Amino acid sequence: MSAIFHIRMAVPGDLDAIMALLQVNQPVFGRLLRDHVAGELDPSPGMKRKYWFVAEQAGQVVGTIYCYHGLRDISYPNYLCVDASAKGSGIGAHLLEAVESQARDMGQKSVQFQCPEGNSANALYARLGYTNTGRELASRNYLINWERTFRRT
Repeated sequence: MSAIFHIRMAVPGDLDAIMALLQVNQPVFGRLLRDHVAGELDPSPGMKRKYWFVAEQAGQVVGTIYCYHGLRDISYPNYLCVDASAKGSGIGAHLLEAVESQARDMGQKSVQFQCPEGNSANALYARLGYTNTGRELASRNYLINWERTFRRT
């Protein structure tokens, strides 16, 4: 696959590709999440705090990320997924960068998210300069807490 990719806001036509990525990378969600994702791809004005981004490469959606921009000046990215054929190409970092850029534009003060302990994505977050703020037990597994605070200008 070509190394050139483009990050953009997701549109309703991306639903099947997003669901395919979610089901491979986070199979626990399955079909239960489909209606939820479809609703958040709705471009209506009421959805202005919830966004999906996709990475396109050679006309194919090869990555996705969701972000909820909270009311307390904190944005919460989630569901970062990159197709196996595109891993290591920088797509995950660029998807996070798109979320951060939007969060800054909305006046948010930070992004915060969690990742299961032992997940290889934790190395990416550390390399990108996110702060590990600890871990917490969720069910039977630990989650690593990550944060980046933006400087006010």
